[in-house]
Amino acid sequence: MAPPCFVSSMLNKFGTNWSVYNFYLLRARHFGHLFREKVGIAASFTDSLKKMARTEDKISAAYRYVQKNVEWNGEQVFYFNSVEECLKTKTPSSAEMNFLLLNLLRMAGVSCYPLLVSTHENGNPDESFSILSQFNGLDLIVYDSLLFYDVDCTQKDLSFKIPPYNILNTYAYLVDFDKYGWIFITDNRISMIKETSIQAEMDSQGGIKGLSQSRMIGYAKSSEMEKIRNQGKSKDRSAPGENMTDLVMDSVSYIHNLDDNDTLIGKMSFRFKPSNTDKIYFINPLLFAVQEENPFRDSIRLSDIDFGVKQSYRVNVELKLPDNFPPPVCLQISCWKNRIPPSGLKEK
Repeated sequence: MAPPCFVSSMLNKFGTNWSVYNFYLLRARHFGHLFREKVGIAASFTDSLKKMARTEDKISAAYRYVQKNVEWNGEQVFYFNSVEECLKTKTPSSAEMNFLLLNLLRMAGVSCYPLLVSTHENGNPDESFSILSQFNGLDLIVYDSLLFYDVDCTQKDLSFKIPPYNILNTYAYLVDFDKYGWIFITDNRISMIKETSIQAEMDSQGGIKGLSQSRMIGYAKSSEMEKIRNQGKSKDRSAPGENMTDLVMDSVSYIHNLDDNDTLIGKMSFRFKPSNTDKIYFINPLLFAVQEENPFRDSIRLSDIDFGVKQSYRVNVELKLPDNFPPPVCLQISCWKNRIPPSGLKEK
């Protein structure tokens, strides 16, 4: 995904009450005092971090180091007791994880600053209401020349170049001696992308078998990774197409690209017998796509639909028909109540 990936605007830098909070936070025992805490990390890693030529490589290596060596305990806070303690327990809070990253990056000469945030679940903070309890988390603003990123180590399936979804389109407060102030977190790129390609063949009896390959980027990837982890934990979660009783998934595999382009490739071989009436066969081309249901079909809606981020979904279906197959084939997107004529098929 092309930079810049994070857009921000400074607001009300010299607000009286917030500047006082900024002053005391930088000197607080549970916050600014810990900026100078020595962290017991292997010298071999910190030395290699310092020797990296590109700032981007330093950020990526430090980000992965924290995620690999400690496991978030689920606690979402902006204050803590000790960075060193989180390395001992291996189960830090969100603030401890991100302060560990801050210390690593500053040791490597990377400019970064703590950012007080409030998740969507907690609500959007109000800059005119001067109270710290509005915030429930701490992220980092990390600079790479003219680019800067909102980084949160608890987002284990997301590239550091993509702002965490749980604080997207909210206000946050940057804490620093010089750069303090309100910022607005947003991302103008298409940051949720899923491209699905289906190659299938119909036999003379009307059965279909084929291969589906999906390429997921950004939030689409993180969403899919969460779904994979939760499979088996909840009966409500199912693989694409499991609502079709005749669908057989012969194999499912994923290739997790660890590069910062944040891509996940999912492959699935399948076979099924589509429903048919007389000479018409009904096939849902969105069988393995993200939008399995129409988001606009609710008859009662009390507010605007908020898709959160710019999204892109693309489905390409190639279906090979048997020679001299008499019935016409109708592609029907059942849940969207649209019908695509046979010309929508790409025949081989």
